Amino acid sequence: MTLLATSPVTGAPATGLTSPTFTLAADKAPTVNASQWVVTALGGTQTNVEASTIGQPFTLAAFKPASFKPLAVNELGQAVRTSGRDVWKANVRKGVATSTQSGTALTEIMQIDVIFNVPVGAPDADPTSVRAAISLLAGWLWTNSIDIGDAIVTGRA
Repeated sequence: MTLLATSPVTGAPATGLTSPTFTLAADKAPTVNASQWVVTALGGTQTNVEASTIGQPFTLAAFKPASFKPLAVNELGQAVRTSGRDVWKANVRKGVATSTQSGTALTEIMQIDVIFNVPVGAPDADPTSVRAAISLLAGWLWTNSIDIGDAIVTGRA
């Protein structure tokens, strides 16, 4: 799989995190069509954040389609609109502490999924638009990292 994570990863700006970096090590992927890395160390100022542990995993995974769909064509050799989609996915899993009404802290897994549903044939016919869409998403996540994190923590969007 060509999706790689070069360690360390510089994190995007976030409230309470100053120049965050994440040291990664290769991890056992959940499926054969995936690559996974575990966060082994943190850099910058990340008070109250933990690297991955057995009880609180902190992982990054990238999934490619298990098999690519062919472009469907009709009897005239013309592309058919219902060719389907190839699905790519990335996710981050992080163990987080939660509170119960009794005040007992519990650990749960937070999961963030990013899914790319790519129409079959688009990477060949319009690669620049495919790249532009991904660039937009990555840029929006990067420039809005603080606001997205704050919105999730405060419940105010």
